[in-house]
Amino acid sequence: MSQNDFVVANAGGATVRADINSALQALASLSSGNSSPGTTYSGQLWWDTTNNKIKIRNSANSAWIEVFDFDGSTISLASTDFPTLGFPDQGELTISSGSITSTGVYHTVDTESDAASDDLDTITAGSDGQLLIIRPENDGRTVVIKDGTGNIQTPLGNDLTLDSTDKAAVLIYDTAKSVWLVLAGPAEIATQSQAETGTDSTTLMTPERTKQAIAAQTSKSIGDGQTWTDVSASRSASTTYTNSTGTSITVIITKRDNEASGGLSVSVDSLKIAEDILVVSGDLTTTISFIVPDGSTYEVTKNAAIQISNWVELR
Repeated sequence: MSQNDFVVANAGGATVRADINSALQALASLSSGNSSPGTTYSGQLWWDTTNNKIKIRNSANSAWIEVFDFDGSTISLASTDFPTLGFPDQGELTISSGSITSTGVYHTVDTESDAASDDLDTITAGSDGQLLIIRPENDGRTVVIKDGTGNIQTPLGNDLTLDSTDKAAVLIYDTAKSVWLVLAGPAEIATQSQAETGTDSTTLMTPERTKQAIAAQTSKSIGDGQTWTDVSASRSASTTYTNSTGTSITVIITKRDNEASGGLSVSVDSLKIAEDILVVSGDLTTTISFIVPDGSTYEVTKNAAIQISNWVELR
């Protein structure tokens, strides 16, 4: 234990020197001890070796505030009494050629020459673990944080748009990577088109967008929003047709056989999927139906004796 009242009384040289050395040792050891120093001062530090806490005396000199947990080898923020951290606004930074230089933790950022929108791709390198919080200076001017263009890296690899003073981003500097890592920022919500196509991997889905995506897929089921169309005049055998409607279609062909061994077959994407053959002489009318997926091709081949009387598509 090394504690002192930090009052050096008049005495002989050796006594004064000993008191000064004791005071310096108390300062160097944070007044360490298993009980509070007998004389305390506002702002004084004390290492409470009984509870493994580093404490600071409050401004009224009436109580100790726990600041760190410290067992002599490891240190961490105290679980209780730690004072609220505050980062005052350090002023506006204006983008210049895509870059800013921070001088504090919390800044507002404005576009170059008050442009309606400006890209922020570079922030002057900081020290390892340095924090930076930024938000737009003006609601009418948008700051776009660019991923990978300069020395800024976002979690999903997408750009972050700060288009209102209600939006902010939190970054930390990593000297090993020489980049500012975005720890938090505004969520980029998928557009309705992105939700329906399902090809974007950097935006988030809201319940509304999820509903729209499901509805878009459901609407592609056979019969939903489709009508029967007589395509007899524009279709012929031994010709390949491509389904480019954006959804699967149903095809029904009505044929008439009047000769033994007369037959008709259907191929989808060059794979034969159906065949109808008359094996006895006679006059017989039959139909054949099949589904053609979106983007697939289909072809009908037939014996010369077969007559196609009707060719319709549900599309």
